[in-house]
Amino acid sequence: MDAVYICKDSGVKSITKLFDRLGIRPKRVHLTLVKPNLCGYYPPSPPLVGAVLQVLEGISDRIVVGDTDSAIHHAEDMFKNRGYSQFASEKVELRNLLIDEVRLCRVPSPHAVAELPIPETVISCDVMINMPGLGTHSGTTLTCASKNLFGLISSRRKFSDYHPLGIDEVIADICKIIKPTLNIVDARERTLIGTDVLSIDIVAAKMLGLEPSRVEHLRLIAQDRGLKLDEAEVQLLEQ
Repeated sequence: MDAVYICKDSGVKSITKLFDRLGIRPKRVHLTLVKPNLCGYYPPSPPLVGAVLQVLEGISDRIVVGDTDSAIHHAEDMFKNRGYSQFASEKVELRNLLIDEVRLCRVPSPHAVAELPIPETVISCDVMINMPGLGTHSGTTLTCASKNLFGLISSRRKFSDYHPLGIDEVIADICKIIKPTLNIVDARERTLIGTDVLSIDIVAAKMLGLEPSRVEHLRLIAQDRGLKLDEAEVQLLEQ
């Protein structure tokens, strides 16, 4: 399991240092995608998003901050309501990913769906930063790094089309085809940073007093890797 770094403050002042400690020193890239939990209940704070964008602007020709509509929210509205409109610039685009061309991506050995519609930006980006907030969820017990990837399904009917198939199973399927470069979690006055969604989510679950093995999508993701969550050990490094 990959190590997870935890900042005891908001993490805003530590982002650059943490990137360096994690060995995240990418060469200059053309396109970076930042995927916040824009339309969910736990969006990352604007100061944290701004700090990440400041680092990314130094290595990216172009940055897209993107999400898709949820069942009750439109991405364009939430960029404004969440305070992200301030980040739009010549280099940074705030984008509803539903306007992208759609790629149908095959899911190997699926739990629920054989293929998923994924926005072109997700497929073509050079770097992807997954930025969820941390919280509980009535349908999935935990909402964090892996659950945030559900928002990358290119559909306005995600709730009605995919929840009935088993939301945990669909999340596990998404994690087979989408691998963020880095996950940065706004975790209630702390920040978690790591390269692996499962490692991040194990730590996040424990922070909320949840047993990771009781979070079904985490159990499935571990199972797909040939792991047992009861035996999984994550190195936690404090910053």
